[in-house]
Amino acid sequence: MSKTEEVKIIKKSAGPLENSSIRDIPVESGAGGDRVGQIRDILFGAQREEYDRRLTRLEELLVTNIADLGNDVAHKLAVQRDEYDKRLARLEELMVTNVSDLNKRLARLEELIVTNVSDLNKKLGGQKEDYNNRLLALEKLLMEKLENERESRGQALEKKADKSTITRLMTDIIKSGRKHGMLEAEGPKVE
Repeated sequence: MSKTEEVKIIKKSAGPLENSSIRDIPVESGAGGDRVGQIRDILFGAQREEYDRRLTRLEELLVTNIADLGNDVAHKLAVQRDEYDKRLARLEELMVTNVSDLNKRLARLEELIVTNVSDLNKKLGGQKEDYNNRLLALEKLLMEKLENERESRGQALEKKADKSTITRLMTDIIKSGRKHGMLEAEGPKVE
């Protein structure tokens, strides 16, 4: 068979080829492997080009979808970030307000404590002076009673009296002080 007959047979068996042409096949090929490759290109070239075109289109679609997905994720992350920033700002404002309120309350409480302590010190100072005056009055009364006791018994008591005499005199003084309002009714009990 001649080379032109081979080309005609290949052309008839390949059918209508869209993008390939018989002219693409070199008429004078030396090796058989080259001829098989050429025949394969003629038979399957259109399908291979179709698959290449489809794969290219799929690749472009995939790149577009990935870019859209990346943009969508970036947008959603930005929205979430803005929302959390707003929430954190509100939380910070709330904390600052609460801390400020607590500081004000603590300042008022401290002021109240200082005022109350000052009032208590004044009252205690007054009571201390009152009790000192009462003790001086009781001491004076005790001395008078001791003097009266010395005179009434006609005994010369030494400057130091015995314990029972002092206890009895103190009892009399306390009773007398309560009677005259110099001591409170519920003071220390004397036996």
